[in-house]
Amino acid sequence: PLSLENDIDHVDVSLVAALDRSFVRETRRLRAFAVYNPGEASAFVRLIATISLGDNLSIEGSGGAFAGGGVDTFSRLASRDFVYARLKVFF
Repeated sequence: PLSLENDIDHVDVSLVAALDRSFVRETRRLRAFAVYNPGEASAFVRLIATISLGDNLSIEGSGGAFAGGGVDTFSRLASRDFVYARLKVFF
């Protein structure tokens, strides 16, 4: 017979959160994304900010950070934090 108690050794859980907010008549936008794995005490957080400079022009900046010391994916990327900025022109 099947027994769930014997077949499941552990349960992997990840908590995910996202935020998307526009300001000043849609000319500024802030987006955030976060993932937390309580089993490994690891996390990833990313923030993206966009400012519209005109009808066809915007500037965007983003940064992300990894944390943790376990063996899951986020922990293995703990030294791979990033930041970038770009100018977006729409044709």
